[in-house]
Amino acid sequence: MTTGQERALHELQCLQAVNQDNFELMERHLASNGNFIAHISIRLGLMETKEGGLELMEREEFIVGIPQDFPFDCPWISVLHERFANFSHVVWKRHLCIYQSKEIEWNPSDGLYGFFDRLKIWLGKAAINDMDPIEGPLEPPHHVIDPSKLPFVIRKNAPVDAAKSWIGLAELKKYHNRIELTDWHESLKECPKNETLALAIILKQPLPMEFPKKGEDFFKELLKQDVDKNQVIKYLALASLFTLDGEPIHLILGLPMRRASDGTPKIHIAVWVTHSDLSKQLRDVLPEKNDTEKILNIRQKISDIIYSFFEKTTITWCRVMEDRSEIIVRRDKDSPLTWLTNKKILILGCGALGSWAGEIIARAKPRLIHLVDKSKVNIGILARQNYKIDDFCSNKSEALAKRLQNILGSDKVTVEHHNCEAHKFLTEDITRINTYDLILDCTASSIFQMKLERD
Repeated sequence: MTTGQERALHELQCLQAVNQDNFELMERHLASNGNFIAHISIRLGLMETKEGGLELMEREEFIVGIPQDFPFDCPWISVLHERFANFSHVVWKRHLCIYQSKEIEWNPSDGLYGFFDRLKIWLGKAAINDMDPIEGPLEPPHHVIDPSKLPFVIRKNAPVDAAKSWIGLAELKKYHNRIELTDWHESLKECPKNETLALAIILKQPLPMEFPKKGEDFFKELLKQDVDKNQVIKYLALASLFTLDGEPIHLILGLPMRRASDGTPKIHIAVWVTHSDLSKQLRDVLPEKNDTEKILNIRQKISDIIYSFFEKTTITWCRVMEDRSEIIVRRDKDSPLTWLTNKKILILGCGALGSWAGEIIARAKPRLIHLVDKSKVNIGILARQNYKIDDFCSNKSEALAKRLQNILGSDKVTVEHHNCEAHKFLTEDITRINTYDLILDCTASSIFQMKLERD
């Protein structure tokens, strides 16, 4: 045992010494992975309960895992039964999620005393069904993530309100480290040419908090929403039409399992990812105009075989990161910088001031940024200007525009560069000055300012 684990054992023994009837250390051992495992029994006594709350017994048993680097690493806690399955903040039927953010909420100096205080609060809220208050974040569903697949970033708000069904196409942009969902389309006619697409289905009803791992169980949940096995394979077959050979098939699934800050239900987006070698077989399921009855029967047999295969496999999902305005709360929401959102900004000079100001402004997501500078990037400026060695000999405004576009990704923010002197840019078309919400003079040029005073 490590020094930290010995401290944990001492704290457990102290808790038991206070009142063994209320807190009992039933068994302990050191696991092969180095974790110190403690089996404890806690008397809860009478607790306030409300409808929908977690049904607790007068005495409950828990398994606590103490990591080797305790108290700097937070312990974990689980139960031996499945009575808490599908309850909010219970992961995979047995593991209790008593901290929303361990990095922020776990205090090493409190040790196990603070840990069990937190458990007491968690159980109290669970008993009265107050795990997800409106002012707090909603617990997302749990499902098996395939870490080898590119994560999805959801940029565009859902196409329909929660509790409404919808089927259409999701427009995707693929990058080396992510796939972004940038738009929704009801039909192929609406889609831009040469864009990557995926089939998207939004269901009226939620799935269980823990998405079933096995295909057979997952399909049973879909059947409850009148999505039978033929529809499942049909949807996957349609999704395969938008997938290149050798690439995994992505099926975008929307479920009413999120909410806005005011409590309004919102769509949760999940991305089902399948085996990359199934595309051709799935396409063979789709009927063609001249199919005979014999060919249709063959297609049905292929469909049944594929369905049986999925029934026996684990349903895996891509990691999804939200960037929808209807879901997220930006970290700068209380900052004065929010004034810049959806504004039109002109930055004159892209040097020591303008290059950094441009990046700060871009992160606030304005509607438009115009960058004006006639000079080029040289080696000496890298010490204090927002450029890198790859920008060497590029025009500053052009290099900065590329940097800002990389930060913004597929956000619909217009970034334009103008390789000219600031005064010339303004005087070429005086009327455009009135089109900006904010003009920043970052030239640090007294001559430019004198010219403005003259004109």
